Amino acid sequence: MSQKKWSAKKKLLVGGIFALAVFVAYNYYFKNASNPITIEKADTASLNQRLTDLENKDSDSDGLTDVSEKLYGTDPQNPDTDGDGFSDQEEIKAGYDPLNASSDAKITDPARYVKDIQPSLPILMPNDSEISISSASGKEAVEKYFNDARTPDILKDSNIYKEAFLNAAKGDNQKLDQIISQLQIKYDYLKKMPVPQELVHIHKLTLALMPSTIQLFEDLKGIREDPVKAMLSVKSSSSLTPYMTMLRKEINDIAEKYKITPAE
Repeated sequence: MSQKKWSAKKKLLVGGIFALAVFVAYNYYFKNASNPITIEKADTASLNQRLTDLENKDSDSDGLTDVSEKLYGTDPQNPDTDGDGFSDQEEIKAGYDPLNASSDAKITDPARYVKDIQPSLPILMPNDSEISISSASGKEAVEKYFNDARTPDILKDSNIYKEAFLNAAKGDNQKLDQIISQLQIKYDYLKKMPVPQELVHIHKLTLALMPSTIQLFEDLKGIREDPVKAMLSVKSSSSLTPYMTMLRKEINDIAEKYKITPAE
């Protein structure tokens, strides 16, 4: 009789566990069915237009864009920064110092000239509507994002940058073109890829840094024809350091939170 009672209790326990499992499974399904993972479509057209507007803006109408003025250290609100009667663009095209009114201020030593200028690069942070935000969250979503956003293999080889620079100095831009192509492909992909909500700021910082990085390599392609611009572009990359530092910290923080190693 006691065995029968135990069996009944055992059956009741098993039945209760099964019912609980069904209840949990049902609620999980119901929850996910009523709150499916959503992905907001990125308005990349808006982001592209804002970037184009930034790159083409010429506040003082001197033929030199505001972006270039920040690179050369000239005043984007003054067409003739040094007041010598020649526009900033005219002086730069003729190889003269746009910051020096002297008639003999021709740039003969690009390295020395660049040393005294503190150039900067523009940073354009995307709006939330300009990226694809996903409602997915948690470790799996974060790992997938880092894997999808990883650096192209060709760009992980540090030697390619040295080779690209040395080759460009000889007039061969093939390596630089490879780098630029891979960066552009990755940039276009990142603008559309789904981003978990908790990684939105990381994603925005990444997107903000990429156009200037691509432009740096574009400027290096002309190092033989315009060494001043190429050198200024390289020097201006230091203005990106605070953003890169912030990006690394945020990536490390999220990686530590989920005990993962982000793909490079």
